[in-house]
Amino acid sequence: MNVFPDPAEIVVDGGPIPAAAAATIAPDGGGSGAAVGGHLTLNNVRDERLSFVEAKATSRRYRSESRRARATHHTCMAADRVPADWRFPRCGVQDLWRQWWIGDTVRQVSPLRSLEHVDVNHLDNLPLADDEMHGRTGGYGARRRLSKKTLCDMRFLMNWMTERVEAAGHRENNTTISAVDRMFLSTNCPFIRGWRSRQSE
Repeated sequence: MNVFPDPAEIVVDGGPIPAAAAATIAPDGGGSGAAVGGHLTLNNVRDERLSFVEAKATSRRYRSESRRARATHHTCMAADRVPADWRFPRCGVQDLWRQWWIGDTVRQVSPLRSLEHVDVNHLDNLPLADDEMHGRTGGYGARRRLSKKTLCDMRFLMNWMTERVEAAGHRENNTTISAVDRMFLSTNCPFIRGWRSRQSE
């Protein structure tokens, strides 16, 4: 099957080329593929088509490799940020605030504010432990809450507290435990006032 167009059907600038010009297009392409008499040859058409096809194939390979690279990057980052047996902290607000800014230096866990959904979505496939089943009822009682929802709730609370720290002008650049605790106390939240009263007893 002839894949090349009939010279008389080639359109240039919105209309067919003149018959005289079409007659100058050599079927063999003039050997070198260059224009004959200032007009296109079949080799020109073939070369343009091949270049277009190769460019599309290269673009598809690049996009595919980029997607694989991004997936590998996210997987590696997730492995670096949290251990495989990591779970969301079950602690008080102050301890959560510390882990939000500092992380868990004992278990080598990054600050919780650096976590993304890809870092915690492996938790969705884990069965609930016996202590986690306590008090769960109903048809969804045995299901684990989606990790991305828990992460969003935690981020909302921590960002809200951070806004209170900044509004009070007590935001600190250091992330030492003492600096993080000072920022925690400066939020003056209701649970902070309760914590202060317990400390003074």
